[in-house]
Amino acid sequence: MIVGNGLLASYFNKYSNNDNYLVFASGVSNSNELNTKCFFREETLLRETINSESDKHFIYFSSCDVIYCEQMKKPYYFHKKRMEKIIADNCRNFTIFRLPQIISKSNNPHLLVNYFKDSILNKKQFNIWCNATKNLVHIDDVFLMVDYAINNMEVSSKTINIVNSEYYSVDEIVNTISDFLGLNYKAHYMDKGVQVCYKCLFSSEIIYKSGVDFGADYIKKALEKSWLNE
Repeated sequence: MIVGNGLLASYFNKYSNNDNYLVFASGVSNSNELNTKCFFREETLLRETINSESDKHFIYFSSCDVIYCEQMKKPYYFHKKRMEKIIADNCRNFTIFRLPQIISKSNNPHLLVNYFKDSILNKKQFNIWCNATKNLVHIDDVFLMVDYAINNMEVSSKTINIVNSEYYSVDEIVNTISDFLGLNYKAHYMDKGVQVCYKCLFSSEIIYKSGVDFGADYIKKALEKSWLNE
């Protein structure tokens, strides 16, 4: 069973008729969201779904950055942390998959790489936080890793980070996007940012056995997969 109709939900469509799992892929997707009504709407749907489908293994997608909510001070990450607690306190059988920054074919302007792409294409100056590092995974690889974990590992009552084995500076990400587009950019460099580092419970096994390759030029290859032939 799937709850939601967005990008993640479309990738996990194979679970739509599976009565053993409930993939909750609905809710707030913009990490810059400030509207409390959006957070309340997700929480209401989450509680209702838990109560009505208590017999299913509950799959939830959170954010790796919930561990940095105090540093980043965004309501979104506090909200995700709260949703995780509701699930842990009320579900008999659950798995929480925390995701990093996603690369996809989606036109969602709130995705990090889409924001930089749109800014460069529209010749808008943007800020680069010099101290920040990011972890990026293409949505295809998110599905491969999560699907492998669900079907081949003991993941009940666990929170698992689905992450790239490499971390990237924001400058490196922007330069890769700029080279891909063949366009220069205007940026203001700021002495800000968090150098993220996520615990990798099961990650090595998941990466290897799901067939995901985080080798050289991963970002470039992920951009090609998402943006070529647009």
